[in-house]
Amino acid sequence: MNDVIRRKIEQAQSVDVEGAPGADRGWRLAFARAARDAMALDVDILKLTIQRRSLAELLELPPDRALLALLDGPGGGLGLIVLAAPVLSALIEMQTMGRVSTQPPIQRKPTKTDAAMVAA
Repeated sequence: MNDVIRRKIEQAQSVDVEGAPGADRGWRLAFARAARDAMALDVDILKLTIQRRSLAELLELPPDRALLALLDGPGGGLGLIVLAAPVLSALIEMQTMGRVSTQPPIQRKPTKTDAAMVAA
């Protein structure tokens, strides 16, 4: 019995938080709940990747016209969330019109106003 407990403790100590099992699920649930609670919008996140990257690498990854927002993490850590244009458009439409349009979003760069609206 002590061996089982010891192995569980060792496994828990060796797991890196960013890549820990369930970390991706936690981010998906947190975003979905925030969208539901703040905007009455049902969100289903199909793919989420948690990776450590340098700033130079981060600037190469986002799709065109995506909103890049810094996240404050524990211990003064920083994170980055990238909202692709269709996701950003859906969040803004839900806040301004109370529904998401079936039309594709207008191709434009995100603004500070967009960032402020989705941060609320």
